[in-house]
Amino acid sequence: MNNLSARLLLVLAAIGWGAATTATKYALDGFGPMTLLLVKLAAAAVVLWAVLAVRGIPRVKRKGRLAVLAWFEPTLAYGALTLGLTYTSATNASLLGASEACFVVALAAIVLRERVGARSMIGLLLAVVGVLLIEQVFTFSAELNIGDLLILGGNLAAAVYVIAAAQLAPSIDALPLTAYQFGFGALLSLPLVAWQWLSGREPLPTDVAPKYWLVAALIGGVGFAGSFLLYNHVIRYVPAGLAGVTLNLIPLFGVLTAVVFLAEGLTGWTIAGGIAVLAGIMLFPAERQETAPKPAEPEPTPVPAVAPSAPAPRHTSRAKGLRNRRARRNGLAANGSEARVPGVYCRDNHFNDPDLSYCAVCGIALTQAGSRPAWGDRPQLGVLVVDDGTTYPLLRDQVLGRAPESDESVAMGHADPLPLPDPTVSPVHARVVLRGWQVGVVDDGSAGGTFVATPGQSYWTRVLPGTVTALRPGSLVAVGRHQLGYYSHRNP
Repeated sequence: MNNLSARLLLVLAAIGWGAATTATKYALDGFGPMTLLLVKLAAAAVVLWAVLAVRGIPRVKRKGRLAVLAWFEPTLAYGALTLGLTYTSATNASLLGASEACFVVALAAIVLRERVGARSMIGLLLAVVGVLLIEQVFTFSAELNIGDLLILGGNLAAAVYVIAAAQLAPSIDALPLTAYQFGFGALLSLPLVAWQWLSGREPLPTDVAPKYWLVAALIGGVGFAGSFLLYNHVIRYVPAGLAGVTLNLIPLFGVLTAVVFLAEGLTGWTIAGGIAVLAGIMLFPAERQETAPKPAEPEPTPVPAVAPSAPAPRHTSRAKGLRNRRARRNGLAANGSEARVPGVYCRDNHFNDPDLSYCAVCGIALTQAGSRPAWGDRPQLGVLVVDDGTTYPLLRDQVLGRAPESDESVAMGHADPLPLPDPTVSPVHARVVLRGWQVGVVDDGSAGGTFVATPGQSYWTRVLPGTVTALRPGSLVAVGRHQLGYYSHRNP
């Protein structure tokens, strides 16, 4: 995927999330707020579980913790948004939605003891001033809107989810995590909706016009699920900073769609407050940065892209056969790599990453006659070199930790263990994952955190738990007292 296409898809995801607020305001003309919440969450869950069923549903542990997370978001967060929109405008809701980032920063400082830098503090203050401007608290006739307060409360619930997920979320991919999140959210909203129906506060949706059903289904299936799927597909191809800046456009698209489709007006206070909120959010760094000494330079001896002498896990023939059968059943090649990936064969029949200009094996230009795009078995993507000199080939995912063999993916033969005997390292601390032709690292909710320094970077950036952070060749990964280098023939 080229850079322009990736950027356009990111913008489409932001438009979907932003327009969902405007569409919710419209759909409230046909539904009661809690009934609409249930329809939206159910539609999102159906789409996400359908996609997950096609890709293969993984085994997930600690479902109870996922249900707790789902109570905060989407149940409370989206419930407060939907209810709040019955009292306030879609414009206000869109602009106030940016306050979630402020709550996350504040809670991270309080709960996780993360340092709030000067830039983040200025951004936080600007966003607070923006909220006060939107509420017109500087006028003599100021009064707080109950709908706006509900929106802020929903954003606080979403921020609690972000912080709790960093501590509790199991190590699963983003798609199954979100599918369970919306599935549990729909189930948790059922008692609320039933109570509204039984008490007569909301009517049964038997007389709702088809156009409102369609809009509600589109909010969940496209605005929520579709935007999520787009974002997680594209995030592999763009820098995290660019993705973060694009997401900051969500309030802007919410305001634009409210003005265009709902004919909502903009007051001077709203415009000034919106500018302050957006400016404050843009000041937040796209990634959390940790002050640390400059990472040690790798050994000057060149590290080969392929290491035949690298240690490999031991398998008996019976265990290896069982592993291979499991791998084939789960759509993986017997060597643990993805069975087939799109690529380009050079004139001499070497299989390459389609983003490369020259063959990684023979160096011939991939634009020459005889080169052809095709699907093939993914080759080794490089090596991980631990600071003690041990080298691990990247043929499949690597689980890093004090006891990585306890991880389910290792036991099932889907990943290899990379042991790091260190009391400051969690039993399953992090994992290096292979996605297509890309290599990334994911923190497993470890106590000490996982940090990355890209080539030329003089500070460490903390990896968000459960989020894939892309690794460039030459990047260093810090886990406990250990540093691992990622090296490949691919250009950094």
